[in-house]
Amino acid sequence: MELGRGLYDNLTKYIRFQMGVLVGFIITFLGASIFNVVGGVPFLPLQTLWVNFTTQVFQAVGLGYGKASDGLMERKPRPPDRPILTRSLLVWLTIAGLVMGAGTLGIIWWGDDNRTVELARTMGLTTFAFANLFFSFASLDERRSLLNLDFLEDRKFLMFSGMSLAAIVLAPELGLFQRILHTVHLSFREWLVCIGIGLLVVVASEIRKWLLRRSDAAAASGAESSAVEEVPVADAA
Repeated sequence: MELGRGLYDNLTKYIRFQMGVLVGFIITFLGASIFNVVGGVPFLPLQTLWVNFTTQVFQAVGLGYGKASDGLMERKPRPPDRPILTRSLLVWLTIAGLVMGAGTLGIIWWGDDNRTVELARTMGLTTFAFANLFFSFASLDERRSLLNLDFLEDRKFLMFSGMSLAAIVLAPELGLFQRILHTVHLSFREWLVCIGIGLLVVVASEIRKWLLRRSDAAAASGAESSAVEEVPVADAA
């Protein structure tokens, strides 16, 4: 039973991550077409494939084969008819995708207006890749904060995250990849901007997790109050 719960938990992490970054991709390309950002092409085809087959694949594998969440056996059994993607979860994944897509488009728009198209796409690619990486960390657990640092115990996930980080850094900094992906070198300040925008999805996730924990605490408090009120009635009977 514990093994089954662990497999299901990792499956839900994988699906949450893949759906979130898919929405991010859709928002990025749709927004670029609507607002004519860099001619409606935010990423070149090879750049799109690079993010898809490096960061997204590495993080998806890390989530699928990593350590299961703690306390699985303490959770109540899941109703058999409850879908993996509930309505509230779909709303959150849409919000996460909007944050990733909007942040990426904002960077590309700024770079195209103030620098060059090549730099704009490079910063957009880097920002989106970082957002994907950070979103995978946020997808490890629906309620536990990243500030708990529980992810440090998951060596497989950290290994794949290291591979993603290497791919993100090499794309704009290694000469071979610059020629293949049509990227350019980023300054230290530009790296910081990309990382900062990518972290916005973690901020949104932490706010959601805090609200969920608060809702759980209120529900538990209400259940305890109801149980206390029922005791005198039972005694009187």
